[in-house]
Amino acid sequence: MWAKWIRAILMASAAGVAGCAAAYKSQHMAEPRWAGLPARAVPHPRAEAADVAELNEAISLIYKLQYEQAAARLTGLTGRLEASGDATRAAEALFWLGYCREKQGRIDEAVQLYRRILQAYGDTPAARQASQRLWRLRAR
Repeated sequence: MWAKWIRAILMASAAGVAGCAAAYKSQHMAEPRWAGLPARAVPHPRAEAADVAELNEAISLIYKLQYEQAAARLTGLTGRLEASGDATRAAEALFWLGYCREKQGRIDEAVQLYRRILQAYGDTPAARQASQRLWRLRAR
């Protein structure tokens, strides 16, 4: 009789652990992150597909540590994304441009871009990342 109860308890706890693991994975591992920075852009209804593709290409250049080429692409792209009304992608492009400027040693420009994100796009994921980058720059 005890064996049935123990088996039932073990099976129930195993199912609970599996469910918790699946819930954790869906919440915390859905979007890959690289060094705490935003993931690749996902198409947004208001963003042009070509602009999203260009943003992804610029992010790819950043992953390859080609900051100058990425910054050149992002400079024109930010204006187009802002004009489209896609706040999430515009903030993301501005963040990556600020990140490039930071890596190029142009800290003042990076700080200005991060502050611009916080002022204009304070409710976006890129604004949270910009806030963290500003905090790290102040700590230096």
